[in-house]
Amino acid sequence: AIRVTSGETFNIMTVVRNISESIVPVDSALTDEAGRFELKRTPPGSYDVRLAADGFAARMERDLMVTPEIQERPVTFTMLKGFDITGRVVRKDAGPTGDIQVVAFSGKESPSELMRPLKVFTRTIEDGSFRIKGLPPGRFLVGASAPSLPIRINDDAEVPSRANIEIIIQGDASLSGVVTGPDGKPIEAAEVMVMCQKGGMTASTVRTDNEGRFRMGGLSAGSIEMMAVKAAGFAPYPSMEGGMGMKPKSAISALKVGDNEVSIQLEKGGVIKGRAIDKNGGKPIAGVKVQAFSTDAFFSGARSAVTGDDGSYEISAMGKGPGQISAQKDGWFLPGSHSDPMMAMMMMSGMRGKEAGESPGRFEIKESGGVVEMIVEMSKAALVQGRVIDSNEKPVSGAQVSIAAAAELDAMAQMFGAGAATSDARLTDREGRFELNAPADKDTIRISARASGFTRTLSDPLAVKLGETISDVVVRMRSGALVEGKVTDDAGA
Repeated sequence: AIRVTSGETFNIMTVVRNISESIVPVDSALTDEAGRFELKRTPPGSYDVRLAADGFAARMERDLMVTPEIQERPVTFTMLKGFDITGRVVRKDAGPTGDIQVVAFSGKESPSELMRPLKVFTRTIEDGSFRIKGLPPGRFLVGASAPSLPIRINDDAEVPSRANIEIIIQGDASLSGVVTGPDGKPIEAAEVMVMCQKGGMTASTVRTDNEGRFRMGGLSAGSIEMMAVKAAGFAPYPSMEGGMGMKPKSAISALKVGDNEVSIQLEKGGVIKGRAIDKNGGKPIAGVKVQAFSTDAFFSGARSAVTGDDGSYEISAMGKGPGQISAQKDGWFLPGSHSDPMMAMMMMSGMRGKEAGESPGRFEIKESGGVVEMIVEMSKAALVQGRVIDSNEKPVSGAQVSIAAAAELDAMAQMFGAGAATSDARLTDREGRFELNAPADKDTIRISARASGFTRTLSDPLAVKLGETISDVVVRMRSGALVEGKVTDDAGA
């Protein structure tokens, strides 16, 4: 089964809310006997593609760029053997253990995985036991979600493994409260998130009613690991104005056994507005996705808008403090900025003083409800065409290919899994061919290629210029080493 979904920018509230939810696909299809498929309702854009089949590991191909030309260059996906994990859900209350949803999701090994995790679902049988099928090797988080209760998460599951996982659903505390605006009026439909760590992670999200009130049950008494609130038109809570290295202060830091109460007041959100224009000539550019990413976005998500016919955009509900914008449209790029706003913020956090202030796309909202106007000057991207082949000169189909700026392949980028990618990934066709748009404000770029059975490969540096086409680029991939062995327990079994 092939499912295509739109990617969402990383934020903790979305991760918690979506852990137990299946994403509704933009399009889906089943393969025929020859493994062929056709998606007919997918408009051009960047997508995550999920693949699942009995006996094989579920796979997520992220940031696949779909263009009209993709019909002439069919993509190829390779699926590998899948593994199962088993376990049991135990409840400390009198509730049933059967028919409880259980989900395994990636993200244990890399923050970039947690942004858009691979998720595989199942449900418990009457005695609480479960089996999750079709997982790739690695470390996973496994959560159980009983009706009207927070999700309970076991934060370390090895795949493959013969060990059973036990998830204990218990809760001895509740939290109620009211969310208001700066004028003291209640805010309806505000989203409230709480995470507790005692005895395993418990996470819950709810929305306020028409009186601004909310209630969460099934929480664990003890310290609150994290609390966040967001609502349309208001700045996120708590404020991360101090920067990514500062732990935000919350109105409540711990829960006692039984009922707990809290009142939260949100500040008026700031606004970023302006136009996207062609840097060479000043003509407006329609259809540009402009994202504003501040330190608050780690909790509540990046804000975004798409430019209209006159190139205008407006982004609201921003918190106080510094931030970074990115602008994306196929065939265009924002000179000097990173295509991933999260990566741009990480890079900016390492700058100081004047260097940080002059970083392209940087902004700062200095007061509640402040308005910042920004002109987004974009340039035409260069076009890079080529092939990916193996050491025997045979084409490598289904390789994930992206542009990486040669100067940005640093330790931070590798640690966060971003690989300093500066373009959306595309897959090679049956002949190993690819076509990429490349930013032309770097001295040199490299082509990054990844494929099952091969080591990650970087091409030789390429010099690019605005609007030019670079043809006949060849990326030669090396086969990865095969390591065989046997893992045993203390008894040698």
